[in-house]
Amino acid sequence: NMLGNSTLDGTGDIVLGADARNAVRLQDNTTLTIGAGITIHIQNGGGVGYNPGLAGNAQVSVINNGTIAADTAGGDVTLRADWGWINNGVIEAVAGATLSISGSGTNNGTITASGGGTVTLVDWINNGVIEGLSGSSLSITNWTNNGTITEDGGGTASLGGSWINNNTLGVSGSSSLNLSGSGTWAATATALTTDAASTVQF
Repeated sequence: NMLGNSTLDGTGDIVLGADARNAVRLQDNTTLTIGAGITIHIQNGGGVGYNPGLAGNAQVSVINNGTIAADTAGGDVTLRADWGWINNGVIEAVAGATLSISGSGTNNGTITASGGGTVTLVDWINNGVIEGLSGSSLSITNWTNNGTITEDGGGTASLGGSWINNNTLGVSGSSSLNLSGSGTWAATATALTTDAASTVQF
């Protein structure tokens, strides 16, 4: 239980197991900063930010400079921070894990789904890289892209809601990128397909 605005610093790994109540729990109305040398492994539930299995409210925020990983096969991870997320490090769903993030956010680092993993985001600004690799899935609703969003290796990226694309959407390796909803496509923005088996659907 983290009291007040808190920083997890230094170097190390935190492993949160199958019980969905395992968590780095925040006090109400506070911010957690995860240091660059910290990796948090989450198998199930809400391991960082607000956890509905514990007392408190969701009025918290998280700044990630390290790594948050949903990295257990079959894992189902839902993270919530209603005051928002800033990712300067790595957030990933791998090995078939499912990761959903509730609360608006800004990505300045890398968000990855790989190895059959799934990442779901709502109300995010991407200034870095959001990528789907090796049969994974991305689902992003209400987004602004100033960086790169790509899908590779036979997966599917579904981008919808209200959106602004200022930079690059890419698809390769027999993958699909499906764009729906309504938005603004900047004159300098690009959508790239790199092989005949990949598709971009508007």
